[in-house]
Amino acid sequence: MTELRQRWIDAGIYHDIKTNTPKVELTRQLVMIHFSSDLLYAALYRGEFSCRHPLIPVYIEARRDFTDPTGPDYVWGRLHAREPQQAKLLYGMAIDAYSVSFFKYALGEYCSLDVPGEERFYRSRDKAFSKKLLVPGLKSIFHKEIKLIEEGIDER
Repeated sequence: MTELRQRWIDAGIYHDIKTNTPKVELTRQLVMIHFSSDLLYAALYRGEFSCRHPLIPVYIEARRDFTDPTGPDYVWGRLHAREPQQAKLLYGMAIDAYSVSFFKYALGEYCSLDVPGEERFYRSRDKAFSKKLLVPGLKSIFHKEIKLIEEGIDER
């Protein structure tokens, strides 16, 4: 996904994609978030996860691109202005997903890293309640992964 963006830049079309078809760039960012998250899971189960894992900056940068309105590659706001329902759906898929939220939580809790992008719970009728249940839900769903991190915490 990083190479794809570089190819767009090299071809001189990246700015046009971000401006005229933000859904394309947003989808690339979403895939980047999920791929890097999935690869971090793989590292965790192979016993290779640490707070210095080389994929962590990739994961954090992908989330920043997706969620930081001051960033040069932020296009979510542009899509939201044109297609709010589509933008909200993509946000939910990219940031609100428990699998992605887990690493935001874990990197903050165990590595003291600030991971951009707040869960917005667009599908929830009661966002405050959903936010309150997020961490307990993550701890319940990902208890095996948390144990693996805690067992290897010396690797900070």
